[in-house]
Amino acid sequence: MGDGEKKEEKKEDAKPLEPVTVVLKVKIHCLGCEKKVKKSLSKVKGLMSLDVNRSEGKVTVKGFVDPKEVLKRAKKTGKQADFWPSPPPPPKEEKKSSDEEKSEKKEEKKEKEEKKETKEEKKKEEKKEEKAEEKKEEKKKEEKKEEKKEEKAEEKEEKKKEEKKEEKAEEKEEKKEEKKKEEKKEEKEEKKEKKEEEEERYEERYEERERDYYRPEPEPWTLSNQPPMQFETVRIIAPQYFSDENPNACSLM
Repeated sequence: MGDGEKKEEKKEDAKPLEPVTVVLKVKIHCLGCEKKVKKSLSKVKGLMSLDVNRSEGKVTVKGFVDPKEVLKRAKKTGKQADFWPSPPPPPKEEKKSSDEEKSEKKEEKKEKEEKKETKEEKKKEEKKEEKAEEKKEEKKKEEKKEEKKEEKAEEKEEKKKEEKKEEKAEEKEEKKEEKKKEEKKEEKEEKKEKKEEEEERYEERYEERERDYYRPEPEPWTLSNQPPMQFETVRIIAPQYFSDENPNACSLM
């Protein structure tokens, strides 16, 4: 008998191979109760972590521990303790009759057909929307092309205007240059004329000097050589004196 009891004790003392989580429901009223529970459960062999939720009365123990030993330790504190209640199992489904199954299948088929119809309608609507969007995009592209054409036409007109302005400016510059050239020509011609006139004057003077130099000496003075005397008749008007009868007279006494 003694050997069998020892074997059982050894089996009980054997630790599990994997860590276990034990959740207990303990009535904890205050901080002192929480400390007592923690102190008692911290002595369990193989403990890895201990968590106490005082508001819910929930104690979670993790490690290589025996759940029964953990429950004993919790009850030693004098608190009401028990394993945390597991959720109730789901209700068993009652077996349905063959008519109900057939009706359900028909309803499922109808639902599937309706879903297919709705999907097809959605696809049609999506296609219509895509076509409408494509048309809108085409219109936008055409509008952009027209805008680009207008911009190009405006640019061409602006270039033409600029070219005309440049041509006018070049013509003005050419005219100015021509005027300057004409003025220069006129100045040169005037200078030439002045030089020619000066040369003519110089030649005339030179000729006069030559004439004066080679002129024969005058003959001696005689009555026969002199030209006849010429006399002029001059009318002398008597002076007029200022008086009452002759107020316009200007001579004085």
